[in-house]
Amino acid sequence: MTALNAVKLIIPLGIVFSFSFPLMAEPNQLVIKPQKCVSLHEGQICYQQVTFQWLSAKEQPLCLYLVGSSKPMTCATTSERISFTLDFKASNEQTFELRSSGGDIVSTATIEVVSVYKGKRRATTGWRLF
Repeated sequence: MTALNAVKLIIPLGIVFSFSFPLMAEPNQLVIKPQKCVSLHEGQICYQQVTFQWLSAKEQPLCLYLVGSSKPMTCATTSERISFTLDFKASNEQTFELRSSGGDIVSTATIEVVSVYKGKRRATTGWRLF
């Protein structure tokens, strides 16, 4: 393969990957990347680094909450794009909310936990007769 052919191959791949995540279309929309976390077996804890992004329509305080929690994970008071990274750890899906300072829910998003192997694991012994 010549150097010119290698460049032709690399450039299209870079274009595909640079647009693989959708851009935020509207303000006050909470976007999570990635939206799925994969565990090996059903019921196991899934570990994933997750990025939350949002863009406020105006300069207003917006806070990110895990549904059911009264403590915010992070807050921001700006009209710029906000990015927050979290080391996600859960065995079932989790929903997050973007709330205004008055407690109104502005946007929600969910991280789905999926498993490679469904059902219960078989207990295996460390030896076999035949």
